[in-house]
Amino acid sequence: LFVEVVPAEVPIRHIQLPPVPPLETLPKNYLRHICLHYFLCGKTAKETHKEIESVYGEKSKSLTQIYEFFRRFHNGNFAWEDRKHTGRPIETDVGKITELIEENKRIRLFDLHKQLGMSK
Repeated sequence: LFVEVVPAEVPIRHIQLPPVPPLETLPKNYLRHICLHYFLCGKTAKETHKEIESVYGEKSKSLTQIYEFFRRFHNGNFAWEDRKHTGRPIETDVGKITELIEENKRIRLFDLHKQLGMSK
């Protein structure tokens, strides 16, 4: 016995999508996540850039930034966050350095670092 199932007429409803939020309001790593999605789907960086630009406009990520994400993904780096930076360089009193050098003109750089508490 063969029964043919015919779908009932279903009215097509158009769903109104919410407006795309400005990029400034989204988390910093949001576009990196989108790039990873396209990377895993086998898209190229250029195709990904075109898709992102079509949704978020020309002020989205540059093609260079997307190439950088894809390079990281190819190297196995799927981290959501950037590596921690050391932050602002520590400022040292130039007068103190001059004073130490005048006291001992043969002072080694290692000793200067040690006395001033600076990293190498």
